[in-house]
Amino acid sequence: MLLLAMDASTACLSLALTSDDGLRLEVAQKGPATRAESVLPAVYRLFRDAQLSPSELQAVVVGVGPGSFTGTRVAVAAAKGLAYGRNLPLVAVSTLDTMAAGLPAPGLRVCPLLDARREEVYGAVYQNPCAGRPLAGYVNLPLVEFLSLLDDGPAAFLGDGALRYRERIAEHLGDRAWFAPEEHAHPRGLVLARLGRERLRAGETTDPHTLVPLYLRRSEAEQAWPKSPRS
Repeated sequence: MLLLAMDASTACLSLALTSDDGLRLEVAQKGPATRAESVLPAVYRLFRDAQLSPSELQAVVVGVGPGSFTGTRVAVAAAKGLAYGRNLPLVAVSTLDTMAAGLPAPGLRVCPLLDARREEVYGAVYQNPCAGRPLAGYVNLPLVEFLSLLDDGPAAFLGDGALRYRERIAEHLGDRAWFAPEEHAHPRGLVLARLGRERLRAGETTDPHTLVPLYLRRSEAEQAWPKSPRS
């Protein structure tokens, strides 16, 4: 089965094409790649470079956030269009699940953190990160409140939120905090494809008509919109 995986929830557009035999091609495109005019062209370039046709596609996996509102929305819309237009199964995976599953950290709680600005993070805590299933839900919290969720054991941190707040995390947790290399700041397309394939086999597909991004909070534009006066 030829499967396309895409995630544009961070500053890196992550794409991968995999088949039952393994990876066909993976691309990580940093920069302004999450604009609406960039995602689908990048997908079609991926097919071209892999010497495959979009008509061969059999399933779509998309990272649904949390993260960049614009990037997530664009990737989800592209995935929904591909799945609906070709009547293909569609699998939704949290960006945090993909990041956690891409970090080999045996014996550690794994905490992917994305910078949500305003001294806040999007995050989750994983005991078995390879499975891509958090211990609880996904949260949008001030950094200190997120750290208060952790027990006294060691924890591994990754993501652009971990990079930005590294000193504060280290001050709070001391030698219980371990930080992943910067290469783990973004989700990998290959890892997303693996999780998507596992969930597809388990029957965990989603309806392209009803799929929405995992935002966790309103966008800055929505928060700034004037409230209607009470009647």
